[in-house]
Amino acid sequence: GLVVERLRAGLRVERLTAPDDLRLLLGWTGTPASTTSLLSRVDAWAERAPQLHAACLARIAEAEESLAAALVAGARARADAALEAAADAMVALGKASGAPIATPELARLREAARAAGCVGKPSGAGGGDCGVVLCWGDAARERAAEALRAAGLVPVPVELAPPSA
Repeated sequence: GLVVERLRAGLRVERLTAPDDLRLLLGWTGTPASTTSLLSRVDAWAERAPQLHAACLARIAEAEESLAAALVAGARARADAALEAAADAMVALGKASGAPIATPELARLREAARAAGCVGKPSGAGGGDCGVVLCWGDAARERAAEALRAAGLVPVPVELAPPSA
């Protein structure tokens, strides 16, 4: 199906230099999600509405490219806006396809992140298991971790590997 076509199209991996104060946090909702099931639902919808599907994927790709460019430039506000746009695009894809990409738990993750001055979005295919939270500095990540706990989520700090010489 479409998943195989996406894999055949290839993947691009680039090393990015991000600002030193970039901090990431995963938020586990406690509910596992099946990526295969979600992709099957989205693929079925894509066959019925290929133009709408392409438009949704284009929004996600645009947000991804904006995020990468903002991180390289050290443009924190632009990075936050790009991650927010990616989250909104994933929500729109879920609504259009009928796939539960952005669950109520992931909506709580986004709200908790915002309350801490950070930005959150579903991670991967979404579906309710994890979200990622982008923070600037250790204090912001600690605030986000506390906000996630208060929202009934489990915060998991993520460390970025230092650049290799």
